[in-house]
Amino acid sequence: MTVPKPLIEELRRAAKAAEMLTCLEAARLTGYSPDHISLMLRQKKLRGEKRGRDWQLDAKSLYEHVQENPGPGRKGN
Repeated sequence: MTVPKPLIEELRRAAKAAEMLTCLEAARLTGYSPDHISLMLRQKKLRGEKRGRDWQLDAKSLYEHVQENPGPGRKGN
């Protein structure tokens, strides 16, 4: 699965503006589930911080992750 072009452009703009996103916003932009976004934050694969019970993540780190990992699933050898 790849991120649709209009959504990747929206994510790129958010990254340039140094915006913070919620897991739901990140999920909408990438196609990942909010639970998977939360997991990547806990594993330190994405930069973010927990505010109360909700995560806020750095849009730039999400954009970089999507660029390096174009889709979920196993990678070919």
